[in-house]
Amino acid sequence: MNELLRASVPAEFRDGAAFNTEYMRNVADLYPRYELIPLHGSTVR
Repeated sequence: MNELLRASVPAEFRDGAAFNTEYMRNVADLYPRYELIPLHGSTVR
């Protein structure tokens, strides 16, 4: 997740009104699920 947070974000997302408040929350919530997909298949909830 650290690598993802350090990566540059495309301008179309970075310039959105909610970027500053929502980006970290969304990454922290969704990224762990994406990490589990290779281990458990595509049905991780």
